[in-house]
Amino acid sequence: LNAGRLYYVDKEGEIFKDITDTDESRDLVILSGLTDESILTDPQGSREAMRTAAILQKLYRDAPFSEELGLSEIHYEKNIGFTLYPEKKKYSIKVGLKDFPEKIKKFEEIWDKVQKSNARISSIDLNYPGKVLMTL
Repeated sequence: LNAGRLYYVDKEGEIFKDITDTDESRDLVILSGLTDESILTDPQGSREAMRTAAILQKLYRDAPFSEELGLSEIHYEKNIGFTLYPEKKKYSIKVGLKDFPEKIKKFEEIWDKVQKSNARISSIDLNYPGKVLMTL
């Protein structure tokens, strides 16, 4: 978690170690969008966002495209939801606040087309029922 300081977070959404001033590994997926202030003012909501990010990361990691794309960052915005940033591509994947298995499946269905495309995609939005919005 990058919330002004760097923390390790477990899959239950609990911060268990501040690694800001250590030599601990930072070669992990970063969760961004939460701040120390938001964690203090809304601990339950922040914990739920961290727990949901862990679930989303597992769904992504289990998807067939995961190894080719990698995952660098999961960004959270309270009213917008989650955006994924692949490690090996320059576009973002917007997945919102719910229905993550369906959205990951939707991305899986278009993955071949995205991979073969020569277009310079800047974002892929999976939040539209029955559609995928790609921004160039």
